[in-house]
Amino acid sequence: MPKAFLIYSQYPYFSCFSRICEKIFNCNDNKNYGKEFPVEIFIHCLVNYFPSSLNSELILSDFKPEIIIPKLTGYPHIDFNLPKVINSIGLNEFIKIYILIFLELDLLFFSPNLEKLNIFMFALYILNYPLTDSNYFWHIKTISINDLDQGDDSITTSFKGVNSEIIENLDLSKFKVLNFIIDLENTKEPILSISNNKETTEINTLLSKVDTILTKEKKKTPFSEAIINLKKSIKEILKEYSDNVKVNPKIDESFFYVNEIVFNKSKAIQEIFYNFILNILVELNKDYTFDPTFTFPLIKNINDSPKLQEEEKLFLKFSRNTIKYNSYFQFLSDFKVYHCFMVNCD
Repeated sequence: MPKAFLIYSQYPYFSCFSRICEKIFNCNDNKNYGKEFPVEIFIHCLVNYFPSSLNSELILSDFKPEIIIPKLTGYPHIDFNLPKVINSIGLNEFIKIYILIFLELDLLFFSPNLEKLNIFMFALYILNYPLTDSNYFWHIKTISINDLDQGDDSITTSFKGVNSEIIENLDLSKFKVLNFIIDLENTKEPILSISNNKETTEINTLLSKVDTILTKEKKKTPFSEAIINLKKSIKEILKEYSDNVKVNPKIDESFFYVNEIVFNKSKAIQEIFYNFILNILVELNKDYTFDPTFTFPLIKNINDSPKLQEEEKLFLKFSRNTIKYNSYFQFLSDFKVYHCFMVNCD
């Protein structure tokens, strides 16, 4: 009878799980299957004796090369081919989609390739660290095109995947605040507007400026400089990745093929986005000043500089409307310090 093997885990070890599934498949497909040990024994030991990596790293020496699973930390571990994910849509378009995710806009991602669809959305989530503790990221999931008539089941903004190509006369009326959809199969213009309102107009203005910055911007503003540096740094890493692929084409065959080269390139890209977010937080932090009365640590005092360009004002405006902004800065401004007494127990 047909059999299926599923790994359902809270740990983001994609390439590791992929190799485990391949080993089980190869054991079952091997002519010598059952002579060394039945595959059922391997699965039994895997399920019952496989420890978590909370306390230390794990080394699976039964694999060639062996699999090393690092100890989990607070920093997201990317165990997939991030350069391949970015190349699947192109760097410029990936950055523009990333901006939309950072601003927590309602989005639907379309692709008939389920593997590509899920890993693309997960990559966008990971690259928003350390601002991932937001309701916006709590409802990421993929649905079939037949489930579109159920609408959005989240009371807050969210983004989802639809495992289908975009078809004509698509009914998205149940998604009340959805203004943009993403076609992952369209590498030239993946971001599509589906409504005509004030928010759509402002976001299109912002995207148009970001596109100009990515292609031919020369005059530098704080916003454009952050975008330019983001692209320049990632482009260098993607060039190195491309050179490695020429030597070893196997590197680019799967989203879940990870060796030392792929891991280091993915981690370097992750750090670039991390620094980009820190720079944005530094700018947003100017919205608050210290309270001279010491009633609260900070006082909200938004006063944008008149020198800001239109796109910078729009970006800051939508950033301030995000859940992550209100959660993070509200905590800082509302946090109260209570007096405590030091007790010497010696």
